[in-house]
Amino acid sequence: RAPADPPFVCADLSVEKPEIMGVEALTKAMQMRRFGYLRKLNWLLSPPQSEALLSAQTEFLSSFCITPQPLLIEMYLPECGLSEEDARLLGGFVRDGHLPALRLLDLEGNDEMGNEGARAIVRGLDECEVGLPPLEQLDLDSTDFGLFLSEIGALSKAGKLNHLSILSLSLSLLDEDGLFGLAEAVQVGALVSLSSLYLEDNPVGDSEGWRELFRAVGESEKGLPKLQFLGLRKTSAGEEAHVLATAIQRGKLPALRDLNMEDTGLKEEGVKAFADLLRTDALPAHQGSRLVLGAGPYPRLDDDDDEAEEEDTQTDFDQLMAAIVASEKGLPGLSSLD
Repeated sequence: RAPADPPFVCADLSVEKPEIMGVEALTKAMQMRRFGYLRKLNWLLSPPQSEALLSAQTEFLSSFCITPQPLLIEMYLPECGLSEEDARLLGGFVRDGHLPALRLLDLEGNDEMGNEGARAIVRGLDECEVGLPPLEQLDLDSTDFGLFLSEIGALSKAGKLNHLSILSLSLSLLDEDGLFGLAEAVQVGALVSLSSLYLEDNPVGDSEGWRELFRAVGESEKGLPKLQFLGLRKTSAGEEAHVLATAIQRGKLPALRDLNMEDTGLKEEGVKAFADLLRTDALPAHQGSRLVLGAGPYPRLDDDDDEAEEEDTQTDFDQLMAAIVASEKGLPGLSSLD
């Protein structure tokens, strides 16, 4: 029989490939406060998940309604088949202030929650009086959260995500409105803590949103002073590479050490702009830096259309090589140039 008081005042809970009975036992333990407070939750279900196991998972998550977790700092829930109902529960936890210390939230690969599930979590953040100001890492790859990037930007502007350092939204249905919302947050200095931004594998139909985002970085007072990693692979961002280069030339990305623009439709204008950066030694020089400027085409929204015309994507990179030779410093810290 369990003791009257929780045996653990604070515990790290890691669950990998649990059986249904195990999840049910954990749910009862949580409801009875046998764990006291959690500090970290690492929840890994092995796909494919049965309907019964997913139902047991929902019951487990619902226990957070009974036992708020004021000490929980990390919540890993990747690829565990979270449903729309699960997402509504998570949104409720945030709204009601049950996760006030959360620093890391990983929901990667939970596309089953759909648009409405993603919307519920974002709404929970918005309706919480203080939001999640301690949150530093938000991993939303392979979900529908890209549709709500504009709202995430607004939350940053409102001070509800003002310590966000790592934001990952690759393969997340990112749209142009989201890029414009992110640009607004950058413009007012709401994302100066960002160290990593991953927006890869998002075939946004037009490059105008990227132009606005890069322009905001270049024209804002502080830019993105801590940003080290910028992932733009397989987007249309390359069409506006010259605007990004202008922001770099103005010193608004001084910490940048890893830029990936592979398969982004990079054009001659962008190559020339980066060549100018290299020639004038304006590209940040950090040990172990990586620069990927692959000239492949970006994925289009109409890729499934057999009649879609293929564009000529041949880009001359000779001027980049010439710029490296002509620069005073060269690239002594670069570990990879593609």
